[in-house]
Amino acid sequence: MPRVSVVVTTYNRAGLLKETLSSILSQTFTNFELIIVDNMSTDGTGAYVVSIDDGRIRYFKNPNNGVIAVNRNFGISRARGVYIAFCDDDDLWEPDKLKAQTAFMEANPEVILSFGYARDFYDSDGGRLDGTLKFSKAECDSKNSFESLLSGNAVATLTVMVRKAGLEDAGIFDEDPALMTVEDYDLWLRMARGGAIACIPRLLGRYRLHSLSASGNEASQKKRLLAIVEKFKDNGWLDAILAKKFEAHVCWMIGNAALGARDSGYRQWYRKAFGLDISAKTLLGAFFCLLPFFMANAAYRLLKWFKSRRLA
Repeated sequence: MPRVSVVVTTYNRAGLLKETLSSILSQTFTNFELIIVDNMSTDGTGAYVVSIDDGRIRYFKNPNNGVIAVNRNFGISRARGVYIAFCDDDDLWEPDKLKAQTAFMEANPEVILSFGYARDFYDSDGGRLDGTLKFSKAECDSKNSFESLLSGNAVATLTVMVRKAGLEDAGIFDEDPALMTVEDYDLWLRMARGGAIACIPRLLGRYRLHSLSASGNEASQKKRLLAIVEKFKDNGWLDAILAKKFEAHVCWMIGNAALGARDSGYRQWYRKAFGLDISAKTLLGAFFCLLPFFMANAAYRLLKWFKSRRLA
């Protein structure tokens, strides 16, 4: 039986999928199965996958009506490995990703979810260009508990490896359309409630930036986090203090996204965040509310630029 099950979901990205699968099939660790779940692609994806002569590949077609969680769960239900890893059809793994991560999980049996660093990249007319780290090393390294993960998601899905048993205990990806694009964060939080999580301090994968990325609209994506807040509050998974801090953080992030998008509604989100929890970041949001829009937007962009320099 395979030690690791790798789940890749795809839809009409045959060109990008080729490079993704190459990065997986060329891993230095070889005891894995590759489960590819295709949302009924019409671009020749199926013909390409079945042409690959590799017995580790298991190819399935399954319609998901645009909800990626459906096909991730489809893949999970067919996984035979002790560990499960995920990769989207446009991202890439470092050659020793599975080797390093499997060794870490074997050496730390209390850990049910591990992840690592991911670097953005994009293709241009001049060739491939590396961007910044998706999350800073400090952000990733600090995410080692449920409480720390509530202060922001620094877990890149393409770097995740979970114990199948721990995943089943926490529950699989939530297929509620209200959680689309944030269903991964919801699951990582639920797993962190039930067991240990850990960051492996090394680069494990590369996250492709392009016009078709599902996570492209930041403002609308951040608003979806409110569904996680309500879900966790409704289920009693947060005490009163943590609930306020979590909701304040989400409102602050929505304010940031709105300000960055030049949406005048940013003030209402910053004010709500400040009313829920007084902290350094909500104080900063309150300060932005006092400034004329053009000054607040300029200050926000300057701070964002400084952060990007730290991630380089």
